[in-house]
Amino acid sequence: MQVFVALAQVLPIVGLWIAACLTGRAAFLVGIPPLIAFWLWQGA
Repeated sequence: MQVFVALAQVLPIVGLWIAACLTGRAAFLVGIPPLIAFWLWQGA
């Protein structure tokens, strides 16, 4: 079950990274901090 939880947390990061590669680095820099904050909050 924990594997699915881990995948659910990693997939948005991978998706955002792919989107960043397609759209440019600005979207990546804007999108990453809130996502990391959410990810850390989920893990707390």
